[in-house]
Amino acid sequence: MTLKAGFHLENYILFAYYISMFAFIALIPYIRNILDLLKPSAVIGKLTERITEKSILAAASADGKLIEKDDPIPPIIYIMNASLVKYD
Repeated sequence: MTLKAGFHLENYILFAYYISMFAFIALIPYIRNILDLLKPSAVIGKLTERITEKSILAAASADGKLIEKDDPIPPIIYIMNASLVKYD
């Protein structure tokens, strides 16, 4: 009875060890992606994917004014202004 309990405990420890090694190795690409996202150019690149003819037409109302909540351009302008102020 004690051999089986010890054997299972050893398997659980090995499993926990391998999972922790996998998690530690998986942190490397995660940290690289997060550091890349901290650059203003990367954020602007992600936001420009939303700018299409359809999204601009959806943000425009019948009288030609833009609806602020649907407009994909102001977040880009805010980031550009902030990066210019910080000399990024």
